[in-house]
Amino acid sequence: GEAADAQGAITRIGEAKPDVVLLDLELEQGSGTEVLEALTGTGEKPEFVVVTNHVEEPMRQRCFQLGATHFF
Repeated sequence: GEAADAQGAITRIGEAKPDVVLLDLELEQGSGTEVLEALTGTGEKPEFVVVTNHVEEPMRQRCFQLGATHFF
């Protein structure tokens, strides 16, 4: 599946229960960090591979804190 915004991604991930999600931090509405935050502690957390142009170390660390497994 795919989604253009944070809420759509959260909904689709909940429905599809994928093993892996390729997640961009830049979405049409919302952000990839919103998706990570929404799924923290839900037990429905797939492996998140984050792709972004935001290569700053604080953003990388934030994504890992929220449960991302890879950051590119």
